[in-house]
Amino acid sequence: VWLAAQEPEKTFLQGLIQIAAAFHHFQRGNCAGTISLLRSGLRRLDGFQETFGGIGVAPLRTSIRLWLEALETVPQSPPPPHPQL
Repeated sequence: VWLAAQEPEKTFLQGLIQIAAAFHHFQRGNCAGTISLLRSGLRRLDGFQETFGGIGVAPLRTSIRLWLEALETVPQSPPPPHPQL
């Protein structure tokens, strides 16, 4: 779907897909992949308003930043709850 989408929807969908993929990596124990995809997804979503397409982008960004903080802390902090859309 995102391949055929036009901007700004295309970038928005790419960001959501990267965040979803990050949590797949997290479930498989791949911390580096999780961090990388969360950063990429967050970069894509940073240009959007507080809501887009009925999704609360601001709370999602806040949640992703909390996850990154927890994952990048040494020793690692327990991760926060998964973001809700």
